[in-house]
Amino acid sequence: MFIVNIKGGLGNQLFQYNLALWLRDRYPGADIRLDTSYFRRDSIHGGYLIENPEFRTTSGRALRHPRIIGDAGFMEDDIPPDDDIVFDGYWQSMRFFGKRLLDFGRLFGSPSDGANLRYAALIKESPSPVFVHVRCGDYNDHFVHGNIATRAYFNNAIREMTERVDSPEFFLFSDGKG
Repeated sequence: MFIVNIKGGLGNQLFQYNLALWLRDRYPGADIRLDTSYFRRDSIHGGYLIENPEFRTTSGRALRHPRIIGDAGFMEDDIPPDDDIVFDGYWQSMRFFGKRLLDFGRLFGSPSDGANLRYAALIKESPSPVFVHVRCGDYNDHFVHGNIATRAYFNNAIREMTERVDSPEFFLFSDGKG
């Protein structure tokens, strides 16, 4: 059995979910599950956010003595398909995508409420949309990443995009925790 730990915010969860898809492609008969128990301990990122997973989830370690593989120094040849393995890492590498892309519509549904549909229409109509994600919460007070999302950082990024993109239209998104 292969268990992929799911942790962190939505971006990290998508990389980890993609690893599960990569494992399924590489080992078609393997029993692959997602471990979402991290979110019982850490709710800073809003919890488990993938709505329609293709894999069963587990709330804890289903294996007694698993081998744990992290993403640092990971080699594909290290995986015997009949081993019990826990994949614990962030897996932020394009090598796990191959020719497959994530189907966000299937994973999260389509924007169905009025506000999301209006925003989607505005973005689609814009000739030069530029997206700005204002990450609040963990990056403002985090012991490693603290104070990197400063006003100067965003002002410089907006100035850079204004120089590189003709008539940019800015769309701002946030996790709303700041």
